[in-house]
Amino acid sequence: MLPLERAVCDQVKEIRRELQLSQSQLARLLNTTERTIKRWERYVCKPTRRQSQWLCKLSEYVKNHGPEALRARFLQGEEGRYRRPGPAARLAENAFDSTVA
Repeated sequence: MLPLERAVCDQVKEIRRELQLSQSQLARLLNTTERTIKRWERYVCKPTRRQSQWLCKLSEYVKNHGPEALRARFLQGEEGRYRRPGPAARLAENAFDSTVA
């Protein structure tokens, strides 16, 4: 893996900690699996461009509203497997840009 790709993977872990989420919770938000998050953080593979954009949007949302708001809006009552589209996809599609402003 190239140094730039490793930097992207390092950012995943940093953003996850900033969001105060477990790997499982981040996986649900990004509509992927916990195994994928673990692979990113161990430099086995890297997020797609779209997933990277979703991570940035999630980070921006938390900066504006706090991690509790993120959990309340997207993770409350979401048990088990992820659903399509994932919460980050709704965020990325500007589903609530008016609340971020």
